[in-house]
Amino acid sequence: MLVGTDDRERHVCPAHAAALWLTEPTYRFSAKTNPDAIGSAMRHAFGGDR
Repeated sequence: MLVGTDDRERHVCPAHAAALWLTEPTYRFSAKTNPDAIGSAMRHAFGGDR
């Protein structure tokens, strides 16, 4: 789950979260986001094991 400057939560798949997070620096992961989901997004962003 990503949160923008408008504080609106966006539920997106890990690949989309990675793309948004890398291209829009104002997005951040919500505290509600499961750590495994953040890890999956980071693997998509940086090309790690999937």
